[in-house]
Amino acid sequence: LSSIVFEKYSVWTKNYYLFMAFLQSGIIACAADIFTQKMEGAVPIDYAHVLALLSVAAIASGWFNALLLRRIEAAYPGSGTKEVVMKAIISTLPLGGAINA
Repeated sequence: LSSIVFEKYSVWTKNYYLFMAFLQSGIIACAADIFTQKMEGAVPIDYAHVLALLSVAAIASGWFNALLLRRIEAAYPGSGTKEVVMKAIISTLPLGGAINA
């Protein structure tokens, strides 16, 4: 069963790359926010906050990040030292700044 799930997941991430990045980031952010609120003792859970965090994470971290990384890979294809360094520098500046803002 697990091999079928992983196989289907692999197909979906290849065929629907941006959508899956959007979905994955949203799910992770949603779960993390609910877990954090529970750890802090929030009663009830602030689902408006969860939805806001889910939306920002899915769009910014999921869709935008995946789109930018795909474009960087197209501009600097390969896994040589020069290509990897260029991809790391380019992705760190806008993505790191946006995520830490």
